[in-house]
Amino acid sequence: MRVLLIFLLAMTPLPFAAAQDATYIYVYETLTSGKRSWLAITFDGEPAAELRRGMFFAIRTTPGSHMVGLNGGVSVAVELKAGEEAFVRLGRNRLVGAPPIPKLYVSINPTHNRMTNLRYVKENKIHSDAVARSDPRPPPRLKTRED
Repeated sequence: MRVLLIFLLAMTPLPFAAAQDATYIYVYETLTSGKRSWLAITFDGEPAAELRRGMFFAIRTTPGSHMVGLNGGVSVAVELKAGEEAFVRLGRNRLVGAPPIPKLYVSINPTHNRMTNLRYVKENKIHSDAVARSDPRPPPRLKTRED
């Protein structure tokens, strides 16, 4: 009986092993974009969340190739390796005399954070279990006088 129990415990995947392979795709729209309306974002063809100016959300996923897109629009491919994070910015192409066209831009592990001063999307705008319910990043470390 002990041998069977030890065998079952050894064969059971541990939760921390799956967590090591998890990566995040952050989808955001800067404060300076012109539109204030909510836009539906898809992840691998399924609705993920809605996004508008000054907000972001995080998709917890595994390494590999994934598609992030606008509902009814063009998707962008995101290729992630273990430990990498991707940042997908919702921007807008502006043409003279025409309404702005939403467009997605991808960067992997950027050198500076463009997501400062953005708020996490409201929970009622999240439509997928892959999207974290709150910001998964650690809180920023505040500087003290000793720093």
